[in-house]
Amino acid sequence: RRSACGTSGQLARVPKRHYVRNYIRLVVGSSDWGFGMDFSIGYANAGKSDYIDDGYSVGIGCDFHHKKLGLFTRLNIIGTTTKKDFYFTPTDILPARSSAIYLDPELSLGYETLNNKTVTVMPFAGIGGFFCDPIQKDQDKIPQLKDKELASFCYQVGLNCDFKFKNLNVHPNLINEYGFQCIRLRVTYLMPATNIPELKGNQLMVTVGWGFVGYAKR
Repeated sequence: RRSACGTSGQLARVPKRHYVRNYIRLVVGSSDWGFGMDFSIGYANAGKSDYIDDGYSVGIGCDFHHKKLGLFTRLNIIGTTTKKDFYFTPTDILPARSSAIYLDPELSLGYETLNNKTVTVMPFAGIGGFFCDPIQKDQDKIPQLKDKELASFCYQVGLNCDFKFKNLNVHPNLINEYGFQCIRLRVTYLMPATNIPELKGNQLMVTVGWGFVGYAKR
């Protein structure tokens, strides 16, 4: 009888210890690591560029978060027109008032300065590229422009603001109430590091779009 009682007592104590350890001593919260994504449209101001007009942009981005740090990877596509003849080479010329496409890949690091129930604000700085191509219609019209491109390295600084409007609860073990959907406003200042006249001139890009940021729980 003593043996049976001892065994049953041990079995009875195990669930209690398990319950105390997992449901009272531990606090469930968001992980230090998060993942985000957004789709955006916007306006690109060409500043003092002598060769291109203001244009419009579309973009897609993924971001990775650790505590207050954010790593942003993005691709912005800017559509614009040329102010005057645009030289890809001394003999391959895109005429003035033609359409042109700029690609702006971005890799930047941000730091969270404000985070509450309604908004997260994160200034960022990083590097990117500035690539210009003629559109397909002009390449068909002027075969010499096919596969022609101007490219430059660039620096980028800006501000990322997420205005939260809905919690995420896709999967309780993956993305839960610690994640959110948001309206993402981004202001980016691009500074091409080049002596190519056609690519000179800093740009200010303002985009707005839908996004989300999700955190696992721990």
